Amino acid sequence: MHHWRDDALCRDFPQRWWFPEQGGAYQAALFVCSGCPSREPCLRYAIDNDITHGIWGGETESKRRAMRRAERKKRAAGGGGHGNNEPRLPADKQRTA
Repeated sequence: MHHWRDDALCRDFPQRWWFPEQGGAYQAALFVCSGCPSREPCLRYAIDNDITHGIWGGETESKRRAMRRAERKKRAAGGGGHGNNEPRLPADKQRTA
């Protein structure tokens, strides 16, 4: 069975790039993530599983926290959150075909 992790570009780079020490550099991870075909399912996985450490789907911990809060707020207001289990990247982070 094919899994999004099978296509993740991060597999070919040092893991420490995605899990820097507090205050450490993470720009290399963001660069790799920006072109990764697994970016959206990776981000969805991290949000759905409340992963609080590291770079996932090209987003920092604080950005994912903000995205989780926004989803909870939307669900509470009757908007349903992500509903169909598709990731919702911020508009400025979405790739265009």
